[in-house]
Amino acid sequence: MQESNGKLGAEIIKGVLPVSFSLGLGYVIVEVADVKRSVQFFRDGMGLNLEYTDDNFGYASFRVGGPITMGLVQNPEATARHTGIGFMVDDLDAAYQALSARGVRFESPPVKQDWGGYMTIFADPDGNTYFLDQIESESAEKAEQKENDDVRVDFSVNLTAGTPKTD
Repeated sequence: MQESNGKLGAEIIKGVLPVSFSLGLGYVIVEVADVKRSVQFFRDGMGLNLEYTDDNFGYASFRVGGPITMGLVQNPEATARHTGIGFMVDDLDAAYQALSARGVRFESPPVKQDWGGYMTIFADPDGNTYFLDQIESESAEKAEQKENDDVRVDFSVNLTAGTPKTD
């Protein structure tokens, strides 16, 4: 694959069909020991909008911003872990105070990071940890770039063998 102008590209080769599509994050799933307890935490404690639940399957999902959802799936053997999931707010100090008052446990008050961010980490009832970051005020240029941040993936499919060509 060749990269040009920030996009992934594919060469047209005899017998190979170039294919192009947009790739974006749609959902994340976190294992929890008790879905009902976690629904209560994320709905009532964090204020997220519950989108779907299925008690038989042990699953719930929340809309967490734009098209992205966060699913919770019940696994009684789930253990605490750092999820790597970051929630963004426009006023971290206010969010920290409000969420603390609702019983959300934080590792520390918000801290200015060496790399320029302003963040803290909180835990759900199972001990899974998440980032809570303050959104920088964006310039018009950054906002426009953000709109165009979908990753464009191009690859080729060999029509005779039916296997993807990725090099």
